[in-house]
Amino acid sequence: MRFARWVISGLVLLLLPFQTLAVSSADQWIWPLGIWSPTTHHGDSIGSDLYHMGTDAGFSLGEGGEVYAAATGVVQEVRERTSFGLVVLIEHTLPNGKNIVSLYGHLKPSDQPVSVGQTVSAGERIGSLGSSSENGGWATHLHFGIHRSEYTGEWVYYGHVSDPAIADDWYDPEKFVAKRLGGDIWSPALSQDLQEDRVISDILTFTVRATDLGEGISTVEVFASDDSKESWQSIASYSGDDVYPYPVYTSLAGFTPGRIYVKTVVTDLADHKTKQTVRIQYRPNADSTRHYAAFRGAGDESRLKVMLQDSSRETSFRPFESGWLGGGDVAIGDVTGDGSSDIVVVKGDDVSDELRVLSRSGAHLNDFKVLSGASTANPRVATGDIDGDGTDEIIIGSGPGSLSVIEAYEYDGTKLWRKKAIGKKHRGGVDVATGDFDGDGVDEIVAATQSTHKSKVALFSGSGKRTKIFRAFAASYKGGVNIATADVDGDGIDEIVAATNGDHIGKVRIFRKGGKRMTGRSFAPFGDNFTGSVDVSSVDWDGDGKDEIVTSQSGAGEAWVRTYRSGPRHRLLTNDRIFAEGFEGGARIDGWE
Repeated sequence: MRFARWVISGLVLLLLPFQTLAVSSADQWIWPLGIWSPTTHHGDSIGSDLYHMGTDAGFSLGEGGEVYAAATGVVQEVRERTSFGLVVLIEHTLPNGKNIVSLYGHLKPSDQPVSVGQTVSAGERIGSLGSSSENGGWATHLHFGIHRSEYTGEWVYYGHVSDPAIADDWYDPEKFVAKRLGGDIWSPALSQDLQEDRVISDILTFTVRATDLGEGISTVEVFASDDSKESWQSIASYSGDDVYPYPVYTSLAGFTPGRIYVKTVVTDLADHKTKQTVRIQYRPNADSTRHYAAFRGAGDESRLKVMLQDSSRETSFRPFESGWLGGGDVAIGDVTGDGSSDIVVVKGDDVSDELRVLSRSGAHLNDFKVLSGASTANPRVATGDIDGDGTDEIIIGSGPGSLSVIEAYEYDGTKLWRKKAIGKKHRGGVDVATGDFDGDGVDEIVAATQSTHKSKVALFSGSGKRTKIFRAFAASYKGGVNIATADVDGDGIDEIVAATNGDHIGKVRIFRKGGKRMTGRSFAPFGDNFTGSVDVSSVDWDGDGKDEIVTSQSGAGEAWVRTYRSGPRHRLLTNDRIFAEGFEGGARIDGWE
């Protein structure tokens, strides 16, 4: 049988008649999706110390996109797995007698057309792509992997690993399948790591991957144009397979600042072409690097990591003494007044009243005592310019166990004031954040109950006067709230970002300063299957004047950090596991530009 093929918007489209495609040879394989355009590849780095075991594809298909068996084999597993949604495992026997297993992850649990023990043919429909709420909390896509060993019943089918020895147990699916394709010549598969709307200040650098699926690669060409898209200038060109992957590194100095379109064209030896176009923002002299800091939660030696926008680690250090296992909270701000961001940390799970100020590289700058007479178990910290002097102050929220209070300090330890946080009787602790809610250039303070007090959120002036109180979640919810601020609509006024802090589905809601929920701005950043605390922060990730939402699994979980563009769809921008595989103590976060 021959495949019909088209290229639509740079994607390889296959027509699979009757939802089944028979391939006669036992060693002939197909791609498991009708549109095959991979984005994350086998061996790609995820965060600082994790590596992807397989290929991600199918983001353009959306929920319900059909998934097919890549080769003839026997279904060995059909079940839901944590962070994977529904997983299908198929065991295949190669012509040399060796058995291997193909993995299909992030499928829809309600769509199970195959069962364990069933023999399926290459191209037979085995399921469909699940939505974020049912596939483990990810953007809709397929994770496709090929394990080198026979099926034993033991779960060894991880989507990412940190141990290179484990990585050797997997094939690269793109190379493995490309050598065994059982059909006609395909157009080249193309992917590139250039993020849509990425802000470029001068040098444009990214990587193109073009997979040889048949005839072989003839040329890889990259062009750029201004907003008119009428005149395309060549900025990179490669012939054949002289280098892989294909790096692009060029200055944009000759272009007019504003929107620029980058078009990549891959041509194979049969003159089939695949194209992709990405829009970027050219802003000369702009600082296009954003950061966030993550403080590892309790249960392992506490470390703090500073991460760059491209998900690489800038630095990692111990903010407290060696052996400290209690975690803590972190905030970022220019508290020294030197124009550079500083890191402020407090200990968690302890009765210590010490607050510490560090440079971004981890150098010790100052420490002093806080919360005299109040609970110092799991306090919270924030920074903001609450008096309009151009230097950030330090805000502390007390932990649970005593009357909840908020304190404000200067960098040198001078206490500015101390106020009751949420009423006269609340003893559950408070989270704190700062934001400019009236556009006057001076930050106000927002505090939220940490536990057992009906998810109340209170606003305070810079002098500590309470101005507003409202409820973030339903009256029946008493798990507490983690709080942040963000200008999600770019109007110069910060909104309030509230996240659940308890043993419930981790959700985020966004409010105006008066407590009115913003329509379409609520979401579950780690999917409906994640029940645990979510910490929140914000950063203008793409430099467009609108803040993105940074979320982390804070109280427990594998310390995943995800960045979302806020809006009706809440587009996932980054997804990083920032601490070692197996650590499940969560992480607290803060972001800055």
